[in-house]
Amino acid sequence: MERIVSVGNICLSLFLGMAMISLRLWELQSLALPLIIILLSQVVLMALFVYFVAFPMLGHDEGYKQKSRSS
Repeated sequence: MERIVSVGNICLSLFLGMAMISLRLWELQSLALPLIIILLSQVVLMALFVYFVAFPMLGHDEGYKQKSRSS
């Protein structure tokens, strides 16, 4: 079993190495700004979701803050 895992790791390393060598980064340059905008919008939306949906559903209240400070 260990030999199979080793062969798999070697093959994965070779594949990733060849894929990185063949990348043409100058072709992806035009996608940088849209990707940054998408990433920032996802971060903002997740922060809003956590603050307005997740915390209230999980019972986030002032008692929890006081208990966590005292311990």
